[in-house]
Amino acid sequence: MEKDGWRCQVLTGTGRLWSRHGTELTAPFADVAGAARVLPECVLDGELVAVLNSGVVAFSRLQSRSGRGPWPGEDFTVHVAVFDLLAVRDTDWWPRK
Repeated sequence: MEKDGWRCQVLTGTGRLWSRHGTELTAPFADVAGAARVLPECVLDGELVAVLNSGVVAFSRLQSRSGRGPWPGEDFTVHVAVFDLLAVRDTDWWPRK
């Protein structure tokens, strides 16, 4: 099975991102973090995916961001496919699944 993206958690409001293993992803995905800052404060569980301008998902483009962040003129955008809402402000929503 081919991998499509990287699993991540997003803390909206502050715009911070982490991998499922606890690696900070905010700097490499500063564009996604910026978009998350304008959302109401919550914790989302999802997957980062790189989408080429043609609409094709390209896992290798996520790897090209590792350690450096977005560059002007990239031929792709990064999106978050959200699976779950884990918390809203100080309320843990995990037990409500």
